[in-house]
Amino acid sequence: MSPLMSLVRLAALAAVAVLAAGTARAQLPGPLVDAAWLEAHRGEVRVVEVHPDAPGDATIPGAAVVGMDQLRASRDVGAERFDRLSLPPAAFEALMAEADVDADDRVVVAWTGAGASGASDAAYLYWQLRHYGHDAVALLDGGVAAVASLAETMAAPARADGPAFAAEPRSGFNITTPELATLVAQGRPALVDNRPLAFHVGLAQKSYVARPGHIPGSGIFPFKFMVQAGEAPLFHGRERFARLAEDLGVPSREPLIVYCNSGRVSALGWFVLNELVGRDAVLYDGSLHAWAQDQARPMTTAMAR
Repeated sequence: MSPLMSLVRLAALAAVAVLAAGTARAQLPGPLVDAAWLEAHRGEVRVVEVHPDAPGDATIPGAAVVGMDQLRASRDVGAERFDRLSLPPAAFEALMAEADVDADDRVVVAWTGAGASGASDAAYLYWQLRHYGHDAVALLDGGVAAVASLAETMAAPARADGPAFAAEPRSGFNITTPELATLVAQGRPALVDNRPLAFHVGLAQKSYVARPGHIPGSGIFPFKFMVQAGEAPLFHGRERFARLAEDLGVPSREPLIVYCNSGRVSALGWFVLNELVGRDAVLYDGSLHAWAQDQARPMTTAMAR
């Protein structure tokens, strides 16, 4: 079986796992909930706010708070050291215990950061929850700004102890650097760059990415297009996202492999494409921070199309 077909099969198995967990997932209306739904169901869900960098005080009464910095880890992968990877299972379990997230909780993830950057922070936690086996999770559309007028009237719900969250990695959510390198050598991956155009073409570069440009053959689907402008940055609708992906040249074959500079904003790309549009997608955790360290891995500053 080819690596690409293996990824397709893994994505299908992951979909089966989601259906098997449907009784928990069905209690949420979908991958997004709005302010009115949260107000009506506040006592039935565990709200987790993701703050930029370090955690601060909760905006929503009774919400747990996680800082974006807490969702990253430094790890050795073979002979390489990567500083911007998702948490390993034990560390993620510990973080969820600190946030008082139990295995049977329905989790609503909100964000306090601005616009698409804040939404990316929330999507990164959402993706890790799903990757580690927790399907009863949704994002709060618009983040905490969407409920700012309601926060003062919301009461902190009572909490009862439940079974501890256990992080069990599932296939079909992540691709590693060696797996991607094999697919790129074969010319077969359906790659999607979620960074702004300036990064894609090599006119801008993060300090932690060793080389400018993008992985050859990548389409582009910038993360900043994924929420609307405004005080409460709401997501666009599924049909608009599907048209936007087509107009920007997102590959039609699947599974899509989304990436960015480190994996953070591509979590938002994964959320939109996989959860809202319904495309099979996997996230390249570490992204170009990991990829560009080895000079033998190809990168280009030429436009993909």
